[in-house]
Amino acid sequence: FTMPSTDITPNLWAWQHEAFAQDDFKLTPHLMVYAGVRWSFFGQPTDSTNLLDNFAPATYTAASAPKIDPATGNIIAGTGTNPSMNGIIVGGKGSPFGAHVGNQTYKNFAPRIGLAWDPFGTGKTSVRAGYGIYYDSGLYGTYEQNTFANPPYVSSISLSNGSFTNIGSGTQNVSLSPLVLHATQISANIPYVQQFSLNIQQSLTKDTVLEVGYFGSKGTHLLGIVDVNQAAPGVALAAGLHTVTAANPTIFTTADDPRINAVRPYLGFNAINTLLTAFDSNYSSLQAQFRQNFRGAGSFNLSYTWSKNLTDNGSDRSNAPQNSYNWHNGEYGPSPGDRKQVLTLNYVYTLPAIKNSRLLGLAFGGWQFSGLAAFYTGLPLTVSTSSLDPAGLGLLGSSSAASRPDMVCDPNANAPHAYAGIPAAVNTYFNTACFQPVPQYANRPGNAGRSVVRGPGFANMDASLMKNFNLVSDGRAKLQLRLETFNTLNLVEPNGYSSVNITSATFGVISSFRAPRRVQLAAKINF
Repeated sequence: FTMPSTDITPNLWAWQHEAFAQDDFKLTPHLMVYAGVRWSFFGQPTDSTNLLDNFAPATYTAASAPKIDPATGNIIAGTGTNPSMNGIIVGGKGSPFGAHVGNQTYKNFAPRIGLAWDPFGTGKTSVRAGYGIYYDSGLYGTYEQNTFANPPYVSSISLSNGSFTNIGSGTQNVSLSPLVLHATQISANIPYVQQFSLNIQQSLTKDTVLEVGYFGSKGTHLLGIVDVNQAAPGVALAAGLHTVTAANPTIFTTADDPRINAVRPYLGFNAINTLLTAFDSNYSSLQAQFRQNFRGAGSFNLSYTWSKNLTDNGSDRSNAPQNSYNWHNGEYGPSPGDRKQVLTLNYVYTLPAIKNSRLLGLAFGGWQFSGLAAFYTGLPLTVSTSSLDPAGLGLLGSSSAASRPDMVCDPNANAPHAYAGIPAAVNTYFNTACFQPVPQYANRPGNAGRSVVRGPGFANMDASLMKNFNLVSDGRAKLQLRLETFNTLNLVEPNGYSSVNITSATFGVISSFRAPRRVQLAAKINF
């Protein structure tokens, strides 16, 4: 291994410059290695008028919390020490981070290495491998959103029966409902992804190449949202905060939700929807590609991917874990963008010119065929329920989380794949009977995981037929006539569900379909 001839100092910036500027190192005539390291710094935002704020759990003190009326879930007036600001920090006004409202990190070193190897020295086989770490900036605009949700900027007082000359003489009306907060994690990490690959590319003939490889990634400290002020499962029921009815002797309903404020971890507040860099993901795939070049006549490309993408995060700023006390296990499942299999192909072919006959050349020359085709499996979906909170978590109001039912069987096994014209009673793409309400007295969240249902897949073929004419003898001006078809086979392709909520009358029903066959004609002049 021969380093570049230029001296490399221990300074990080010098090493980064040399590694990337040199680009690669030849170890043998048949092996090339690329290596480098990148350092990234993503500073916390500041506000020139010191309006940024955040909820910092470390600064919250239970002794300053107000008392909550268990009958209404409201704050009891006069209790607590400045309860609306308990745990709230403001940048430049007492924040432990100075002008910032979150911590900063300087340890984002991202090495990467790659190699290309011709094992036989023939120029027909190439083995490639690589590994790298890549950091990503957080969504700093979300810090501004805190300002529009949190005290001291959102508290308001209404005055009634005051005079125009002395408005302060009116009766003050202050809302005693605990505020819903929007927060960002402290201490936050910087999201990063490790990417790695190993693939082999083989030239079968001069114009034919086959490539097969493994490609994967591992995401760490990914951004997601969690309601950190959920009540622990079962605590609200044990505290007697549920109104017993014949229909729901133990399960909390929307009417019960405000009373759960009396047993939340951070008393004095409702839901605290917090962006956390605390989620993970992993992706593994087998990818294959076949390429055939027909010289001047065109080309054919075929690609196939078989993959699995798993995560414990539904999205970055919505779809919080149902149970914030058990999201790493309870939420781990297919990513919302996971497609198990993807097959695509495209082709272009031009009929050879006929030079010996002007008439035949005009009739059969200049024709070009091309097309695209794609086939892939469906995306995963999460089944939910409404207006019920079996564990008394407090997620029926302003929480970013939502309730789920129980899953009692595999909804994707032997599911009736329905299309237009099928009676609505069976017009579903998965077995809806596999989802049931959580039983009374279970005193727990629904056990249905995230992304447990697969949506409809997709198959599509587009094609075009083109004829080129020379408008002048030197070929500088050409007329092209085109016939193009989309969804050429006119396949009936379901697109989405009306609802994946078990309380809906159209739960699991296919409600929309992709476009039917479309045909268009076009003419184009090139000059």
